[in-house]
Amino acid sequence: GGGGGGGASGKAKRKRANGPRRKFDWTRCRRRNVFLKVAYIGGAYHGFTTQEGVSASTIEEELMKALEKACLIEDRRDCGYQKCGRTDKGVSALGNVISLHVRSKLQRGLGLLPSTSTPGAEGEGSTAMVME
Repeated sequence: GGGGGGGASGKAKRKRANGPRRKFDWTRCRRRNVFLKVAYIGGAYHGFTTQEGVSASTIEEELMKALEKACLIEDRRDCGYQKCGRTDKGVSALGNVISLHVRSKLQRGLGLLPSTSTPGAEGEGSTAMVME
């Protein structure tokens, strides 16, 4: 009893089979342009902006890895990514803004991008939706 142990709810957790992970089908997705306001503690990072030829960890690099892992973006080069501002090594920030195209289940509204591969995905322009 007390709600902590398994099995009490009658629902078994699904285990993912050990094997190759199924590739995400990006052709079936709608995309939406969004603005994200980000804040971070930069003490352990080498600034915000990823630098060519430098293997040091940056906020931008970690953010892109997280967005890709969550299947919100396919690739940094193909998501319309834009940033406003940057910070140096060890510097924190509050309120930096980025803009990018993310996967979306919404079928209409501001920021929805037109898609030729998804039926009915015609948007209302590329006006961005603000998310805070």
